[in-house]
Amino acid sequence: MYRLGSLLVALAVAGTVGAQCPATFFEAGGGCFHVIDTETDITWEDARETCIGLSGDGWNADLASLDSTAQLEAFAEVWATAGADYRPYGYMWVGFTRETGEWANLDGVPVSLYSNMWREGHPHDMNMYVYIEDVTITSGNESRGRFYASCTMQDALQRALCRAFPA
Repeated sequence: MYRLGSLLVALAVAGTVGAQCPATFFEAGGGCFHVIDTETDITWEDARETCIGLSGDGWNADLASLDSTAQLEAFAEVWATAGADYRPYGYMWVGFTRETGEWANLDGVPVSLYSNMWREGHPHDMNMYVYIEDVTITSGNESRGRFYASCTMQDALQRALCRAFPA
């Protein structure tokens, strides 16, 4: 059973004059985001299919591809408040893959191996999917902290980050 986030912040999306995020999505760093939170593990493919299923009413949704370190930081700032409505869990699938040997977002835009979005020691060649990790939660601290992108050897996680774009 999916618990869909109930937070809606109606702010204009950067680059989309007059547009607001769809219901259940919140704005962070110029993007509209939604968190899928499950009590059971879901694969990256299942997470992507669920995100795409949130499309409608003039919006297309997919797993979130964060455009920059600044956007990851903006998401982390919003999540410090929005995340209070969710159970502590430090991992979220996002829309980056290594299908062609290079790390790229779902639009095929390469993700630099030198980006400071990556957690130390990542990316590596042991998997083809990426998640973001709240390293403060995963280290056992009570407060929210720094998000990093990591690639995983795990097949499933319990959370995913979706992003919506005007259709």
